[in-house]
Amino acid sequence: MEKLDSQLLKEIAKGDAKSFESLLKKYKNKVFGLCKKMVHDKHISEELCQDVWIQVIKFADSFQGDNALSWIMVITRNICLNYLKKQSRWYELSPEDEINIPDQSTSIDELLMKETELDKLKGCIDKLPEKQRVAVSIVFTEELSHSEIAKLMDLSVSNIKVVLFRAREGLINCMGILL
Repeated sequence: MEKLDSQLLKEIAKGDAKSFESLLKKYKNKVFGLCKKMVHDKHISEELCQDVWIQVIKFADSFQGDNALSWIMVITRNICLNYLKKQSRWYELSPEDEINIPDQSTSIDELLMKETELDKLKGCIDKLPEKQRVAVSIVFTEELSHSEIAKLMDLSVSNIKVVLFRAREGLINCMGILL
């Protein structure tokens, strides 16, 4: 009897290599296909696929849904989009943008405080339930509309709005922000 994807991910989180091989065998062509479709380069797609599967292993313990394929494809899409953004940013930089020198009025203490807050926010995002974490990641990295996020996550637009509202509340509570 074939194991459910959710069971495979639980076993992957515990370090089971056979479960990883099963999941990889099941979805590797779909992951590669999406990478190839997005970046149009076989060799880069192969490298990005490796990044996808590393993320699947790294975050297998955080999977809480029923649809592992959807979860894996969101990871794939995000990794490809991040790659594409980095590539386009490389070509779009002006000489002034290439060196990010802080404003002299900004003190080192202020810069460190901003970095600490960003690290805290990343930690808070990691603590969110899977649907909320995925939705927030999509909002931050891809700037999609509610309907586009809903389609990507296979949820209704109203459900996405609720997921994002709850994520926002969770982040506010985690960050200790008073409104």
